Amino acid sequence: MNGIKKRLIQRLDRFSFKLRNHTFFRKLLVSYLLIAVVPLLLVGPFAYYLTKTILMERTRSNLESQASLALGQTKQLIDGAILIVEAVSSDINFRPLFTESFDEPAVLNSLFLLLTNWKHKPGIHVIRSDGEPILSSSEIPPDYTDINYLTWGIWHRAKERPDAPILYFHSPSDSRHRVLSIGLYTEKPGFSGLIVLDLYVSHLQEIMEKLSIQEYPYLGLFDPYRIQVHAMNGEFDHGDREVIRNELLSTVPSTFQNKSRLYTIHEENGNRFFLVSLYPLHQINEILNFVKWISVILTSSMVLLSIILALTSSRNASEPLMEVVRCLQRVSEGDFSARTSIESKDEFGILGSIANQLAVDMHALIETNKQKEESLRVAMLKSLQAQTKPHFIFNSLELIKWYIMLGENELATDTIIDLGYLMRSTLDLSEGVIRIEEELQIIKHYLAIQKRRLGNRLNCTIAIDSSLEKLPIPRFLLQPLVENAVMHGLERKQGAGMLTILGKDEGDAASFTFIDDGVGMNEDAAKELITIHKIPNAMNEGTGVQNIVRRLELYYHGKAHIRIDSAPMKGTTIILVIPKDEMLWTNG
Repeated sequence: MNGIKKRLIQRLDRFSFKLRNHTFFRKLLVSYLLIAVVPLLLVGPFAYYLTKTILMERTRSNLESQASLALGQTKQLIDGAILIVEAVSSDINFRPLFTESFDEPAVLNSLFLLLTNWKHKPGIHVIRSDGEPILSSSEIPPDYTDINYLTWGIWHRAKERPDAPILYFHSPSDSRHRVLSIGLYTEKPGFSGLIVLDLYVSHLQEIMEKLSIQEYPYLGLFDPYRIQVHAMNGEFDHGDREVIRNELLSTVPSTFQNKSRLYTIHEENGNRFFLVSLYPLHQINEILNFVKWISVILTSSMVLLSIILALTSSRNASEPLMEVVRCLQRVSEGDFSARTSIESKDEFGILGSIANQLAVDMHALIETNKQKEESLRVAMLKSLQAQTKPHFIFNSLELIKWYIMLGENELATDTIIDLGYLMRSTLDLSEGVIRIEEELQIIKHYLAIQKRRLGNRLNCTIAIDSSLEKLPIPRFLLQPLVENAVMHGLERKQGAGMLTILGKDEGDAASFTFIDDGVGMNEDAAKELITIHKIPNAMNEGTGVQNIVRRLELYYHGKAHIRIDSAPMKGTTIILVIPKDEMLWTNG
């Protein structure tokens, strides 16, 4: 009955599921979503992505363009400064500088003529190798003349490449606002020393004015050793400097970015410096956030409008079908009183009538099969329960006969009492379930008879937890396992044998263990013993253990388990485990 009911309910569930997933409401809703919302859901992210790509590309292009222009202006500034330093070193008008005496006003006049086109005049200094200044267009910095500085800094760099101009970058915190200096160490007859031209922050600001750069992008110069950075406008914070420095240490990418900045790096052709540009992305992010919110608002509005239209237009058309679905759902859950109230003459009315008739027919079919299945189950259990081994009765009667012939009337009487108890238990089919303590009495009467037959060849130990004694169990569920151990294990063994019966309370289950040290069996025979091939006929003898396996399946629906561990000449162990919540009082 349970199998038939389960299959019918599964079919109803599948039918109900199909209806639930193909309602008019869902069709209309999906149509609206496909027509109105899905395109917007696709267009919104695409528009956002396209806007972001265009903005980033334009920003990157503008950044690279301005950085390239700034690089050209900076290179032009430095090249012009180098020409001035070389002119001071080699021009005929400045040769008197390197003699014992010279006309300082005339030399200064020549110097100012060189700087005529310079809006912001650089500082030019000529210093002997001992630190004595010869000529200076402005206040000379102490690090050029102090004897302690003559072996490092610009002096050290210039001496490494005599008669060749070098670039020396100053610290961004320089008190005289120097950015970089052009140094040329020269040795001439009667003179050896350093010619220095200082470029200031004002020169970088002049470049920014020429490029008409107001706030962004930030531009800065990095020395070739990637140590100092001079901002031409704005500020490069510590994080920016570290990011740029790390990139410069590994490679010289033209453009890269992180979450908040877009950077470009241009390397001067002579590897004399790097020009870095930085553009904060928060302005682009503000525009993108605005576009994103517009997309979200439009999408949400369209989704809401589509849902309202779908609900309004589909409610009247889908309600009759949903009523049929609800009726079928209740029927699938076992409520066969469910009926539809559809009175229309259209297809929905026909469907409602079919659903009502289906509920009536299903109820009748399930009740009929339930009665048949219950009758079959009771007959099967009683048939299995009644399978007492005939040879055991014959052996017991033979034993009683010999006791009488030998004049052992008391033993004969005890055997008759034990056999009578077993026969009454076998023939009493009115109560299919008994307490475990009653099943133990059956086992003890059986073992008493076998003990008289086998004598010292059979020794028994029984240990059952007291908490299990009142629990219900099908009649003759344990006794056949004891009988199997005696007949097929110990009776065939030469010499004394031991049978141990254990019952343990495992908390949520009761376990019973039957251990004998008889002849045992191989692994294939043990597996065959608990394999059900067919339901036995009530008139056949059957196999005791297979009888138990069938009864376990009928009573506990696969939730009780039996296991056999055995080996030839090493005995057999049978373990039976039954969940406590399945041990219910039911009539077989």
